Amino acid sequence: MEAARFFAQGKSRAEVRSDLRNGWESQGFPHYTGVGWYRQAIAIPAGLDRKHLYLHFGAVDEEAWVYINGQLAFEHTCASTGLAPRHIWVTPFVFDSRPHLQPGRTNTIAVRVHNSVGMGGIYLPVYLVAADRPLHPALVKAAIEREIHQQPGSP
Repeated sequence: MEAARFFAQGKSRAEVRSDLRNGWESQGFPHYTGVGWYRQAIAIPAGLDRKHLYLHFGAVDEEAWVYINGQLAFEHTCASTGLAPRHIWVTPFVFDSRPHLQPGRTNTIAVRVHNSVGMGGIYLPVYLVAADRPLHPALVKAAIEREIHQQPGSP
């Protein structure tokens, strides 16, 4: 992976959250444009034998390269989608991560984000959806919304 990352004063890395519905600009990095990395370890149970494991990104400002266990798994960029920067940052994306995730062990998901203007970063939630059959991205989104609305205390 590329060594590009952004730093907090006196630290080797910055802590930026992806669950706050805002990007890195409002989390201590105002006016920062360039590359930032997000990294999350996730344990996939050994018994999870679903044929498809979809990763759904609600929104990334603006371009994203998703790595799983050190290998490029998906690219959501202006070049790969044909979308302009003003559209790509509000466009959700989903892909089947099953070929890259290894059940029975902890997997590392790293997302390289490039931002040229604005808030920058992963600013809407990321979900993992398991399925036994191929799903259209709209069905993955519908499954997530149904699950959210079944949570206690949700509208």
